[in-house]
Amino acid sequence: IVNRDWLPPLLHRLLINPRTLAMPALDIIPPDNWYRYIRTPTIAWRYEWNMNLVTTQASGTLPSSGEVFTSPGTSGGIFAMRRDWFQY
Repeated sequence: IVNRDWLPPLLHRLLINPRTLAMPALDIIPPDNWYRYIRTPTIAWRYEWNMNLVTTQASGTLPSSGEVFTSPGTSGGIFAMRRDWFQY
C-alpha cells in the first residue's frame, strides 16, 4: 500500500530523466487491522554473490525523509518507466 499523493513525485522523476526506473516505497497495513499504518523503513535492494535479490538497511546512509536515492536492484512488483526508454 502506498500513501496519499505518491504518484506525482514518481511521474516527476520520469519527466526529469527519461532513463529512470522509479519505484515507490510500499507501506504496510496489517491484514488483521486495516486502521493501523506502518511506514516502511528505508531500504535498498541489492544482489548477493549468487544473484539473490535481498533488502539492505544501510543505517545512516540512506535518506529517511522520502528523498530519492539509487538502488542497484528493484523488487519488480510496482515500478514506473517511460515507454520511450527502449528507443534510446
